[in-house]
Amino acid sequence: MTARERSVLTITEVPGTSTIELGAGRISVAVSKGLMKPGEVVEIRTPNAVTAIRGTVVVAEVFPVASGVQSTITVLRGLVDVTRLDSVTRHRVGPSVDVGTRQAVTAIGSNSLSRPAPIGPDEAQRLTADFQIVPSTAPSAAATAALQQATRQAELDAQALLSAQPAGTVTPSGDLSISGSGVSSTGGSSATASVNVGIGSSTLSVGAHPGFSRTELQYHGPRLGGGGISARALGLLTPLVGQPAARGALPVLRAATDPDVEGGDYYGPGGPGEARGLPRKVNYSKTAYDQQLGGRLWQASEALTGVRFPALSRS
Repeated sequence: MTARERSVLTITEVPGTSTIELGAGRISVAVSKGLMKPGEVVEIRTPNAVTAIRGTVVVAEVFPVASGVQSTITVLRGLVDVTRLDSVTRHRVGPSVDVGTRQAVTAIGSNSLSRPAPIGPDEAQRLTADFQIVPSTAPSAAATAALQQATRQAELDAQALLSAQPAGTVTPSGDLSISGSGVSSTGGSSATASVNVGIGSSTLSVGAHPGFSRTELQYHGPRLGGGGISARALGLLTPLVGQPAARGALPVLRAATDPDVEGGDYYGPGGPGEARGLPRKVNYSKTAYDQQLGGRLWQASEALTGVRFPALSRS
């Protein structure tokens, strides 16, 4: 879900139903049907309308008008049914209206719902663009070109390393290794960076994590452990709170291309709780700075993989 500025909303959850109460403003909600169990539903409620959505992309807008409140429900993908709500009792009133892809329906005050009206491709594109999150300060053309060049060079370097280096050898000085995880970092990069510094290597070890991203891992991972309440809650929260998988890849991309990167740096989303947002440098957990634990982790890794690094062992 994405909300525009000055929107007023409340999200509540009961078993099987997540409800988004939009009192004012504009929101866009995308629900993946594949991540929902049979019978589960996400409801959007405005002061005078309600719709239940599954596997759809919907924009809901609420504005004050002379006769009360105007609610507009626009479907960008999928099919939903919209019903008028009594503003006092909050009960459904009258028949529901089916609204399909690129259609919108409006409720004004206590009047009946309008007929579904089509919207053109340009209007649909405008609505989609209204809910795309962009940086408050756009990078200059020079910075963008530099980032593109750095990304391309990183790809070429990675290809050269993969094609030329046998497994189990230490990379030459000046190389960059990236570690990342779909859920969290174990601190391996921090331990590796300490070892590199200890032997005087200029190899950089950098960590990155994707935050809370909408991937199959979020849905299937908890179920591998037997499911339960945590798996159910994660399945409901992921489409509402998680960021797109492509956004989750940005911390790794920045770790690989940031000209100011230093060994031991850690990148993640810059939003609250590092769950979503544009990438920035973040802090490891306290455990990751435990040198004794890092040493044991390194030794266990060598023992389990059977790969030894003589230069590191001598240090």
